Amino acid sequence: MNITPGFDTIYILARSISQGKKVGVFLTIRNSYRSIFSCAFSCFELSVVFAKSILVFTIVKWIGVVYLLYIGVQMIFSKSY
Repeated sequence: MNITPGFDTIYILARSISQGKKVGVFLTIRNSYRSIFSCAFSCFELSVVFAKSILVFTIVKWIGVVYLLYIGVQMIFSKSY
């Protein structure tokens, strides 16, 4: 998420050029923490949904099973070892 340049990268770059390295480092750290907290809250909300709905959890679990079986079959039938 932080690797691809976007509006926040342009903002940090412009502020760093105009106000110095210290401001740029501060904005980069702030942006990183914001991304970490956003991901953590998303994971927490997803875990709450899984805890409350057994149906959703079962569907996601079976999607994972099918995906792992698909990968296993692809590995078995691939020509390169």
